[in-house]
Amino acid sequence: MADEKNITISGIEIEPGQSALINLNVAKLPTHTTLDLPVHVLRSKKPGPVLLLTAGLHGDEINGIEILRRMIRDKALLPEK
Repeated sequence: MADEKNITISGIEIEPGQSALINLNVAKLPTHTTLDLPVHVLRSKKPGPVLLLTAGLHGDEINGIEILRRMIRDKALLPEK
């Protein structure tokens, strides 16, 4: 049984303070090709508010994708120590 503080997304269990990259299956094409959405989960060790950031919902609006990539790369979304 999973700890109540852990969350499970697409079968991957993430504990407080852990980070994970999960490929979330969101669709299957008529050709049976699956479409996965990469999801970065960054959990704080402390309980608190939750933030969801999305980008690329409209195919011609690509600026948000690069902004989120840079925030992840630069660890701008991790809590300060």
